[in-house]
Amino acid sequence: EGIFRTMAHIERELSLVRDQLRDKIEEVDVLRVQLKWWKDNFAGDGDKTPPMHTSPSSTHNGALEDLQVVRKTKKKPDHPPTSTSAKLKSSSKPSPELTAENTHLKEQLAQVLDQQSKSESQLATDLNEERASHKRLQDKHDMLQQEHDRLSWELTRARSTIEDMSSKASERRILEEDRRMLAEDLDTYKTKCEVLSSQNETMQQAMQEMTTLIESLTSEVEQQKREGMNTALSFHKVQDSGNNNDKEFQQRFHLPTGEYPMTYYSCTESSFKAGYLYISPRYLCWEPTTALQLFSDLHIVIPIANVAALNKIKGLAFLPGKGSALEIRLKDGKAHVFKTIINRKEVVVKVVTVAKAQGQNIEILRDGEKDTN
Repeated sequence: EGIFRTMAHIERELSLVRDQLRDKIEEVDVLRVQLKWWKDNFAGDGDKTPPMHTSPSSTHNGALEDLQVVRKTKKKPDHPPTSTSAKLKSSSKPSPELTAENTHLKEQLAQVLDQQSKSESQLATDLNEERASHKRLQDKHDMLQQEHDRLSWELTRARSTIEDMSSKASERRILEEDRRMLAEDLDTYKTKCEVLSSQNETMQQAMQEMTTLIESLTSEVEQQKREGMNTALSFHKVQDSGNNNDKEFQQRFHLPTGEYPMTYYSCTESSFKAGYLYISPRYLCWEPTTALQLFSDLHIVIPIANVAALNKIKGLAFLPGKGSALEIRLKDGKAHVFKTIINRKEVVVKVVTVAKAQGQNIEILRDGEKDTN
């Protein structure tokens, strides 16, 4: 702001100097016109008064009036001039009055020329001083302009630097926020990984325990199958002794007369108790093996007429393959699940065949959906 005020002050001073120079130049023009008039009319009529202003410091309006007077005096007069030179030519001998007038005019001309010379010298000196002052002011103005340009450039550069710093600060804040969010996500992922690792270890242990249990159950089933083979075969002897075995089968499962075991299959019920599933003409019967046969409350008797669907499922969902379990769905909404059936497909075919013999259709499912195989 100080530079701007200084430049404005210099501009006002330059304008003032220009006005002063213009006035001086106009005064010089007036003096030149007067000088020319004296040179052209110094021998003219003494009655004429030359156009002149009293001092070099007259105003601009006075100079214009002098110029107008000079222009009027240069016009051709309407009547013949009666100048002193004409009077001298008309008379062969000058009179004392003309000589005195001529001397007076010469003195007056000398004074005017001297005054003109002094005025021109003073004007030249003033003009040189004004030019020197104008040059100094112009140099100062140029210097201030250069300083102003430099400061403007530095200001622009400073603003650009501030904007860059602000932009970098904003970017830094964004990066810090992203870093914080990434750190939080990393901590969350680490926690999830630890939970998943723990769950994986638990699942591995459970799978090992389940594998051991399945192996032990499989060996037990095979052993019980071998042990109970004679007991199962005793229900279906040759024709001469068949009636006694059928009666024993009917009494064990509390079945009506005429029921007998058509076939049987080794399996386990839902709690992995090993036993045998018998198929009679109108019933499905299951009993545990060996010593558990003594407990009649453990026997399962299912009328084939009450069977609505046979659903093929997996006994353990995490095991590979299609599974070996069979869910028998009843019409009243209940269900019985038998697992580890050695030949599940044969069981399904046998039950469906017996039901058709009674005029009943049983739906076959796989994992709750209709089985197309």
